[in-house]
Amino acid sequence: MTARSGRDSRRDVTSDSGSGVTANSDFFRILVENISDVVSVSKRDGTISWVSPSVVSLLGYSADEIVGQPLINYMVAEDIPTLSANYENTLRGDTVHFEVRLIQRDQSTRWIALAAHWVDIPGDDGVRIATW
Repeated sequence: MTARSGRDSRRDVTSDSGSGVTANSDFFRILVENISDVVSVSKRDGTISWVSPSVVSLLGYSADEIVGQPLINYMVAEDIPTLSANYENTLRGDTVHFEVRLIQRDQSTRWIALAAHWVDIPGDDGVRIATW
């Protein structure tokens, strides 16, 4: 397992407010709901607050079953330190790329590659955006 990171990749979305966001929201909702990659949003405590519906094809769990849970609930125990170290790097502003094993609904394991970075959101504590 390897991890790569780039420096200070945090995104400030404060300039994205206005009619352009509203006009594009339907487009992006359709895009994210139909993309084959899994996209997730996690809060600072690691709890997944949103995950794309494509997670069902990867893990066998629906998005509704995953939301509200930390990703570590679906990880092979030996890979949790890899997730934790890379999560800390995202809080420092790094974009990280790493691999871990996740446990599928049928209890088999699957290696996945994650890319993640932190996004500052006005009026919120920020979120970690990841693609798997």
